[in-house]
Amino acid sequence: MKNTVLALIMLTLLALCGCDSCEVVRVADGKLHFSDYQTKDIPHWNDPEWTIFFFVRHAEKLDQSNNTDLSPAGYERAARLGGIMENAGLNLVFATQYLRTQKTAEAVVVRAHTPQWILYPTEDAAETIWLQSQLTEHRGQRLMVVGHSNTVPRMINKLMGPGTNLPELQEDNFSAFFVVASRGLGQSEFLWKRY
Repeated sequence: MKNTVLALIMLTLLALCGCDSCEVVRVADGKLHFSDYQTKDIPHWNDPEWTIFFFVRHAEKLDQSNNTDLSPAGYERAARLGGIMENAGLNLVFATQYLRTQKTAEAVVVRAHTPQWILYPTEDAAETIWLQSQLTEHRGQRLMVVGHSNTVPRMINKLMGPGTNLPELQEDNFSAFFVVASRGLGQSEFLWKRY
């Protein structure tokens, strides 16, 4: 009886929480598709004035060294991310100079059939210039950025503008999945999910 009551409580909580408690399993047709079969529209998907950014932190790393590879769990997560993004219509994929971001991006490039990932800067001042250039050069396109626990929130804060203070991701958080629709710095909307 006790187990039945607990199961009913868990099912009720899951139903009330909706897709916020579920993981993104696919991006297609301008929607995020979740593990509970719900969907959520991605803002401004077909608007040529808005650039769609997908931001993730690199997958789980092998160790704490500076330029480490992915762990076996990290390779599994990267492969899952590649499957999620396979039908997203990505135009470009970006990674940093670190192996862990490059290996995560590589899985997306292979499954999403995009050109090889492109290096982007991680210095605070250079990021602003880089983001502005992406908004100009790739307006209306869909871009994936694989970054780090500090760079991903920092770039989203820049896209969102003053008043946004997304904190750094916790060291053990490799599942954050962000979608930012932007028509310029400070003119953006974002979704924060898990994958």
